[in-house]
Amino acid sequence: MMNHQSTMRRRRDADRLIVSARIAGEAGVADKHVTLFLMDPRTPGLTMRPWPLHDGSWAAEVVLDSVQVDAESVLGEAGSGLPALQSGLTHAIAALGAELLGGMERAIEITAELVVTTMHHLARVVRH
Repeated sequence: MMNHQSTMRRRRDADRLIVSARIAGEAGVADKHVTLFLMDPRTPGLTMRPWPLHDGSWAAEVVLDSVQVDAESVLGEAGSGLPALQSGLTHAIAALGAELLGGMERAIEITAELVVTTMHHLARVVRH
């Protein structure tokens, strides 16, 4: 694999990475040539550059430069990784949406508590 870059969320210290790569065909075309690989992040040529996200979690830029993989690294059948990749991305998007919804619900709760406290305080000030 050469000159491949992507971003991975949540685990800057992952023991293994699932990497998608095109093994043939034209770049940018979703087809039967996408393969998934299970890789050790210490593989020569694989670099991870972690950075903190605004919510306190982490992400990492994953760079592959002339990485060599063997047949044992292939998840499933070579060239059949696109459906699994699409399914995984769909689940990840749903999970992220649920996480964001939970954060918004908590923000509404905090705001409501603040409004009630402020109203009580103002009522006391006005009475005195």
